[in-house]
Amino acid sequence: MILTEWVGEICEADQEPKTRYWHKNLETCIRTNDGKCQWANAKTPRPEMWYDGDDIQRIGCTGYNFVTGRAEWIGIDIDGDSHGGGFDAATIAALRDRMAKNPAIDLYESTSGDGLHGIIRLNPFVDVPKPQLTQLAAHVVESVDAGLTKFIDVAGGNLWLWHC
Repeated sequence: MILTEWVGEICEADQEPKTRYWHKNLETCIRTNDGKCQWANAKTPRPEMWYDGDDIQRIGCTGYNFVTGRAEWIGIDIDGDSHGGGFDAATIAALRDRMAKNPAIDLYESTSGDGLHGIIRLNPFVDVPKPQLTQLAAHVVESVDAGLTKFIDVAGGNLWLWHC
């Protein structure tokens, strides 16, 4: 099946609320069961790539639209204890409470259940060269919630939206 068709079907059928942020023009990472990641992005737009659905482990995205050159959303990843070097349960709980009160952040638990994922939707979308996406992300996160960046493992990078 063609990548964009397959990912589109997964995202439409999946009950995971984060998949609603995906569309075919966003930079997408497909992680296969052998641990390799295949990217479709501005440098190598490959929406025609074929995949065997049984081989897919995860689908991730950066929120960067490689067709328009705009950031549509910023993903935030905060690791809990199970990720090694992550934060303890009390810190995660405090961050969850803090972020849940912020209307600019759509908050989700990580797949492991002990970390947090957040998505900040950009309105309007922001014109940004791809290499500057992580810098933009740091500024956006800091403007939305001062001091939050010190807790973040990744902002503006790949955020896993779907796990098999």
